[in-house]
Amino acid sequence: MISPHLDPWARGVTRRARIRAMLGRIGDAARWRLTRARKFAWQWLHESSGLGATPIFVVGAQRSGTNMFMETVDRSPQVWTYNEGSRVAFRDYRLRSAERTARLVRRSPARSVVFKPLCDSHLTDRLLEQQPGSKAVWLYRSYADVINSGLRMWGGNERAIRWITEGRWLDLGWRGERLSLEAMDLVEQHYRAGLSPQEATALFWYLRSGFFFELGLYRDPRVLLVRYEDLVGEPERSFGRCFAFLGCELEHEWLSEVLPHSVGKNEPPPLKPEIQALCEQRMRQFDTAYTGESWTLPPPGPA
Repeated sequence: MISPHLDPWARGVTRRARIRAMLGRIGDAARWRLTRARKFAWQWLHESSGLGATPIFVVGAQRSGTNMFMETVDRSPQVWTYNEGSRVAFRDYRLRSAERTARLVRRSPARSVVFKPLCDSHLTDRLLEQQPGSKAVWLYRSYADVINSGLRMWGGNERAIRWITEGRWLDLGWRGERLSLEAMDLVEQHYRAGLSPQEATALFWYLRSGFFFELGLYRDPRVLLVRYEDLVGEPERSFGRCFAFLGCELEHEWLSEVLPHSVGKNEPPPLKPEIQALCEQRMRQFDTAYTGESWTLPPPGPA
C-alpha cells in the first residue's frame, strides 16, 4: 500500500495536486515513447544489417538486480529491451507465445533484443530451444540481500510455501511449475505453521535459484552467469563481459548510475540454522559456477 504522503490520489490531496500528478505521469509516458521511437529509428539507420537480432533472456530469482541490469543495457543504442511490464511481449509478467517472441526479434533492427522473463526462469532451457541463436543471462545475488529486498517489496512468500505443501498448483501458477519431487519434499521438511516471512522467502529463493543447476544451465555455453555484487562493485569489467556476451559495445557513461550502495545495506535476516545452511550451500554452488569450476560439477541435489 502506498503511503498517503506519497499517493497524490489519497484523501485530502487537493484537486490541483491530483491533476498535476496525472499530467506528470502522462508527460513521463510521452517522453518514454518518444525516446523509444527515436531509438528505433536510429537502429534502422545504423544497425539494420539483415543478419537478424540476437534474442537475450535475462533470468534468475526475483530481486537479484535484474532491473538495474536492464536499465543499464537499455542505454545502449544497439539494444532493444522488453521488460516484464511490456504488454507487447508479456502477459501477467510472463512471456507471450514463442511465435510472438520470435516476431518481435525478427522485426527489430537492434543487435540484441533483451527480454526479462523472471517468472519463466524455470523454462530457460525451453526458451533457448524455441529461439534459434538465443542466449540467456542469469543473475544471482547474496541471498540475504534478496530476502531483505523481497520483504520490502512483497512482505514475504509464506503463502506460496504453504500452497506447495497443500498441492494448490492452480493457485501457485508459475511458482509451482517444474518443481521436482525432491524440491517439494524439501519444502515439506522445513515447513511449519508460523514459518517466518524471512524463512519462507529464503526457501522460495532456494527453489527458484535451483533451476540454474537442475536445468543444466551451469554447463550451457549459451548462458552467462553474472554476480550482482561484481556488477556494482566492478562495473567496467563485469558489464564489459556482459556487453561482449550480448555482442554490443560498452560506453563508460552508461555505468554512471551503477552503484554498490545496496550491497549489504541491511543486517542479514534471522533464519533457522538448517534454512541458512541451505542458502549458504546454494551460494557456494553459484560461486563455484561463477569462477568457472562448474563445468566439472554434477547438478547438485537437495540438501
